[in-house]
Amino acid sequence: MPQEQELARAELQAIPDEVMRDRVLAAFKGWHSPIEALVSNTAKIMRTAIYDVPSLPRWHVGRVMLLGDAAHAMSPAGGQGASLALEDAMLVSQFLADGSGPVTDAFAEAESVQRVRAERMVKQAAENDRRQVKELGPFGQWMRDRMFPFFAPVIARELRRQYTALEHICARAA
Repeated sequence: MPQEQELARAELQAIPDEVMRDRVLAAFKGWHSPIEALVSNTAKIMRTAIYDVPSLPRWHVGRVMLLGDAAHAMSPAGGQGASLALEDAMLVSQFLADGSGPVTDAFAEAESVQRVRAERMVKQAAENDRRQVKELGPFGQWMRDRMFPFFAPVIARELRRQYTALEHICARAA
């Protein structure tokens, strides 16, 4: 939950579960079923600080390359952190397996392929965070609940497009 002032880890962990649960319930008040029931029945509320990390100028130097969150950390609201880390590893391994050039060339090629996609997803996660804390009000909630079934297929197509975006690169590198 967003805090007006950043809390130290010990302060964040010291907030009782009941207080955190009440804050989460207040933030999601009016959302569709089963959100309230899920939050109400959660015994332990996880707490961790989440930070935006600025884009790095490079993901690799010499024979060392950063992958996953080390290269492009994103909010959990993006829902893509682990999959991007796996994509990074897959791309780097594909370009290294090619073996036609120096390791640094493989790293540079993998970064050039993945950077735009990763930075787009980091930006989307930040936008998801901002939308998540925005209060919709009764009319906004009514609209969201009725419009989502129409947008779900569009969202599904976009996710399929994003997940298949790297197939041609992997086929080329294989």
